[in-house]
Parts: sequence; C-alpha cells; structure tokens
Amino acid sequence: MKLSPLGVLSVALSFIAAIAIWVVGYYALPNTDTHRNLAENPPILSSVAATPGANGGTSTGTATTGSATTGSTTAATTPSATATPAFYALGAQPKTLNLNMQAGGSQANQGMNFNGFSSGQLVVTVPVGWTLNFNFVNLDPSLPHSLGVTTWADRMSTGTFAPAFTGSIPAAFGGGIVKGQAPIKFSVVANKAGKYALVCGLPGHAVGGMWDELDVSATAKQPTIQTPSGTVSVK
Repeated sequence: MKLSPLGVLSVALSFIAAIAIWVVGYYALPNTDTHRNLAENPPILSSVAATPGANGGTSTGTATTGSATTGSTTAATTPSATATPAFYALGAQPKTLNLNMQAGGSQANQGMNFNGFSSGQLVVTVPVGWTLNFNFVNLDPSLPHSLGVTTWADRMSTGTFAPAFTGSIPAAFGGGIVKGQAPIKFSVVANKAGKYALVCGLPGHAVGGMWDELDVSATAKQPTIQTPSGTVSVK
C-alpha cells in the first residue's frame, strides 16, 4: 500500500513520539516500573566537593578516600601520648640520685602534693651512703610551697621539723617559693639507715598531707621509686 506524503509524516511523528515516551518512562519513572538496573546504571553525582570523613579521612561524594582500598573508611591516626618524663634519675657521680620534685602540678590533695603524691603515696628508697640531689619547683598558682627532709616522727608536724641529715632543711623551707620563682636546690648524704619524710615546711601543709616517704636502706643495692602504680628500680 502506497502512503501519501501526509501518511508518511504521521507514521514518522508516531515513531518519534513512541521513542520519546520510552525515554521519559525509562529515566523518570521509579525503578520498580521500568525494571532499571541501578547497579549497572548508577545515578550521576552532581558534586564531588571534598568533605570531612566521619573518622578523620576525606570524603568525596559518597566514598571516603585515604586508604589503600578505594571507598573504604580510613580511621584517624591517633598520635601516641607523650610520656611524662621521670622525675628521678641516677646522677653523674657514682651513688647519686637526682630528684626533680614539684608541688601543685596536680590538683590531687588540693594541690598539696609532690609530683602528684601525698600522705606517703610516694616512697623513695636509696642505699645508705648515697647522695640525693633535690631540685624543687612550685607550680601551684595560689600557694607557696617548699621541700625538706625531716624525721619520720615530724612528717605531720604543725611547725617544727628536725633535719634528717645535714643540710636537709634548706633556707627557704619555712617561707617556701611561689610559682615562677627560682627552684630550691639542695643535696643531702643519706648516711643513716632509717625511715624519713619529704615534707613541705609551710604551716599546715605537712599535717594536711603534703608529705611522702624516704627510706634509707642498709640492704638495698640500688634506688627504687614506689607509687600506687608499682615499684621501679632506678638503673
């Protein structure tokens, strides 16, 4: 059957309309209506701006980059905590122990502590005959503090402290130093075995718990530092 020019035009327009309807239906209607395979035809991302990932990586669109496998989530690298330097160390000379003591660096016992310890929580043990070099600083922003070595009986004295060894009660012991002031430095020779106390000489501080223990041992071979966390040998 021979179509007239008008018929040919009608057929062509019908074909074009059918194609247009199919295209609209395929892309516009829901997947359940068109049976479109979204895995093979993923939606096109309109933006690839980088945004922070949930775990510290960089997220681009819907994928997180920064790992060996594309699309996986990269956990943020947590830097290791900086270890607190030990306040004790062997001295340059034989049979010497250096002790860097500080007050008020911790709020334990309301700041009245030595290196965070009070009421005998810190026990320093040295062999008899060793020399102890003390370097004391005050970090307390409110109160003056000091350090001296007294007898065990005077560890909670209200005002009078007998020196445990020659030079163990420094000149600044009674008045103390404030934050920012030059450290109190003194050395003692632990020439008598026994139990002694590291104390603050400010009125009321020792009785309030600002004291720790110093043991001079006739049998110890090396110094030890004991705290509630355990005992460490100083080598």
